[in-house]
Order: sequence, then structure tokens, then C-alpha cells
Amino acid sequence: MKTLSNLLELSENFTDAFDEANDRFREWNNEKFDFVLENLEILKNTLSSNKFFESNLYIDNDKASKSHIRLRSGKTIIPRSENDDEWFDINFLQISNGKIYCYFLLNTTSGSNKKNIEIEVIDNLDELDREKIIDIVYKGLENYKKYSYLFI
Repeated sequence: MKTLSNLLELSENFTDAFDEANDRFREWNNEKFDFVLENLEILKNTLSSNKFFESNLYIDNDKASKSHIRLRSGKTIIPRSENDDEWFDINFLQISNGKIYCYFLLNTTSGSNKKNIEIEVIDNLDELDREKIIDIVYKGLENYKKYSYLFI
């Protein structure tokens, strides 16, 4: 049988989780949001040197709430095909516990090839450095290659 001491010990888990979530929100809002945004701009500019992505990559963000940043493509028209890739997103979304949910989203003209794929959930925001951002974008582009009508 559990004791009052066990109950109090268990309740500390909630305090710890609450404090960790608040720390993640504070770190994201004070530093990491802008850091991710700056690095995605660099990656967008670097990828735009590739003829395929030239003038077809964008950065969208919710600057007011600092909850969401995405690297987004424009429409990709597939020659001699009824199907087009409308766009893809590589997203960095702060979720309700302060963690950063990174995912890939592909939307197609027909809707039949729509994909929403988790790349990673980042618990420790100290891990969100330039190399991690490059890795997440790389995994997103791997998913685009895997599911795009261009490669099917």
C-alpha cells in the first residue's frame, strides 16, 4: 500500500515537469526561436542556389506568438502529369509542454499523396544547434524525395 510520503514524492514529478515546460517556453521565446529562424534563412538561401529550389523556398513564422516556424516550398509542377506537389513544409512547432515538434508535411494537388511525418520531438532545447537544424531539414528533404510525385 502507498503512503502519504509516496504520494508527495509522486506529486514532485508534476512540479518538475511544469518547471521544465516553463524553462523550455522561456528558452524558445528568448533565444531559440530567433536562432532557428536565422539558421533556416541561411539554409533557404543556400538551397536556393540549387536550380530546382531557386525562388521556390520560403520561411513562414508566427512572429507574434513565436510558436511555429517552417521552411516551405512553392508548387512543383510535374511535367506530363496530372499530379503536382502543391508544397512541402519542414516545421518547427512548439507544443503545449514547450517541446519542439519537428515534422514534414507534403500536400499534393490530388490530395492522395498527402503526408504528415514526424521528424523529431526536441525535449532539451540546448540540443537545438545549427547541426540539429541541418539534420532536421535534411530528413525533411529525404521525405520529400521519398514521397514527391517527381520521384514516384
